[in-house]
Amino acid sequence: MKKNLLSLLFVSVLCSGSFAQITQWSDTFINGVTPTTTQVNAWNAWRAQLTPNQYCQMWIGGTYDTIGRFCSDTSVVRAFAMAIQNYTSYTSPSACNGNVWSICNRYQGEIWLNPPSQCDGNNCPVGYIIRVGIGNSNWGGVNTATCSTNPSQRMTLRFYTGGGTPGQITGPDTVCYNTTHTYSVAPVPGATFYSWSVPTGAAIMSGQGSNGVSIQFGTTSGTVSVFTTPSCGTPVPATLNVGVFSCANVDEINFALAGISLFPNPASESTTLHFNSPMGNLAVEVLDLQGRVVYTASENVASANTDKTIAISGLANGVYAIRVICGDNVYTDKLVIRK
Repeated sequence: MKKNLLSLLFVSVLCSGSFAQITQWSDTFINGVTPTTTQVNAWNAWRAQLTPNQYCQMWIGGTYDTIGRFCSDTSVVRAFAMAIQNYTSYTSPSACNGNVWSICNRYQGEIWLNPPSQCDGNNCPVGYIIRVGIGNSNWGGVNTATCSTNPSQRMTLRFYTGGGTPGQITGPDTVCYNTTHTYSVAPVPGATFYSWSVPTGAAIMSGQGSNGVSIQFGTTSGTVSVFTTPSCGTPVPATLNVGVFSCANVDEINFALAGISLFPNPASESTTLHFNSPMGNLAVEVLDLQGRVVYTASENVASANTDKTIAISGLANGVYAIRVICGDNVYTDKLVIRK
């Protein structure tokens, strides 16, 4: 028997700070059963708490269309939300992402996509209609027939303020020519697409659109960046400067594995190389993100536990590669200058 009407779900999620704000109505309706007073009251409570001027994208979907339909025209989205809240009529002046979005001043806010004529006409089309307050079993349907013969289903309407700014990009900030590396950011609530950019000569091998990508670098240093959509206004990207260097014909070893340490790092006026073991004659180089040598010095490390100070006061803030070249070996690390 159908005496027990569905479980009601009414969700309003508010995320503050750098994250998106999403407000959502979602409910399940049963074939041939009129919406309950509880369902109608929940719908009206959701309408009342909308903040239309904050939204820039909306989405409708449900059991029979889990991908759903978006509208990303901010003016249409805000007018649509205002009409729902105030229980007034509205039809988008043109198609938004391929669909005309309409609110009828009937049944406490009746939503149509692509109405036959300003929401009038056949009451049982195959389409996208939500009319919780109609008072009978013609309560609508998403991608289904909308008369009393429609199947039981969940219908959802959602508004976005947009995806937030991604957090710190994770991945190496110094790489060798023509090598491939992965970069990622933590998932951003409300984001539906992650748009990555890479330095000149680099290519995204996989992952564009997601929060993680594989990048094949060329020979040019530059910035890896990512922003999320939807976004209200100009999206703000997260960025990471990546230095691309030639590593050919040498064995390149991290400082830690060679018994070399660097402190302080980040540094402002100077930094010190500490050598645990004697290494003899060697060269020290600091390279910027374009691969240019911006500091060089010759040193002799004749004994263990030797310190060599590097003056960096003349270098600008940023990320650098520091190299110790000893014979055929190259020992590398990252140096951050922050004044």
